[in-house]
Amino acid sequence: MKILLNIDKKEIIRFIISGSFNTAFSYSIYSVFIYLGFSYLIANFFALALGIALGFTLSGTVVFRLYNKKILIKYLLAWIFIYSTISPLIGVLCKIGFNPYASGLIALPFSAIESYLAQKYFVFNRKTQ
Repeated sequence: MKILLNIDKKEIIRFIISGSFNTAFSYSIYSVFIYLGFSYLIANFFALALGIALGFTLSGTVVFRLYNKKILIKYLLAWIFIYSTISPLIGVLCKIGFNPYASGLIALPFSAIESYLAQKYFVFNRKTQ
């Protein structure tokens, strides 16, 4: 509960705006790969990889205002964790009947929550810099 009380409202707004832009970008990449016939795992991987490049810059400069290339490794580790939890979710959704497009959309809120928490408390945590 303490984590939820320690949330800066302006930071959340910046996260939502930059995250929405990055999500639209990443989902477009995901959709193009699905359209081209790639599996959801490959599509999700490339969307994630390209989204990481944009997201690291946006999160570091706009959201958390702590842009430091030294923490890129922490950012990558956070996204490896997120990928490893979101890809199985997409897989389950596909197996129960959702198409890969819908499965990717359904997984987005879970990815966004994991992303915010990982970035705020692990990657861009000023106390651990």
